[in-house]
Amino acid sequence: MSKTMVLIRKKNRKNSLRRPTFDYSSQGAYFITIITKNRRLYLGSIQHQKIALSNAGVIVWECWQAIPIHYPKIKLGTFVVMPDHVHGIINIFRDQCFRGEACLAPENHSPSLGVVIGSFKSAATKKIHESGNPEFGWHRRYHDHIIRDNLELTLIDQYIRDNPRRWQDPSR
Repeated sequence: MSKTMVLIRKKNRKNSLRRPTFDYSSQGAYFITIITKNRRLYLGSIQHQKIALSNAGVIVWECWQAIPIHYPKIKLGTFVVMPDHVHGIINIFRDQCFRGEACLAPENHSPSLGVVIGSFKSAATKKIHESGNPEFGWHRRYHDHIIRDNLELTLIDQYIRDNPRRWQDPSR
């Protein structure tokens, strides 16, 4: 490969937000934040410190809840839809499924976090566009945090639950 090609690849390559040596299909709990494109308030509004979901927000909620149907080795934790983002906890398991049926995938195969989030974003976007909101979009990336212990899980769980109460409209 020529020196010019290497420089072009480096220039056009987006740096990943993921830990480079971590296996994101490994068993564990992950705190996820996904933001709407340009932080547009597509998903609802906060009224009296509670989220009032828009039609797009309802679709996002339903698509998130459907993740374990498509990925039986995923168990969902706390989740909240906010006007311009979502927070959720995803647990990936290698040794068991949670739909009450045998796993169809090989026993040690778990989906990667990126595959799960990509599928969720794609499904939600498609349904929102079909519902009459063709402008809707997600920010290209998402933020994850690997949850290391039960104390951290408890703190993140509370952070997610308290998010609507702490909301301040970014347009103010």
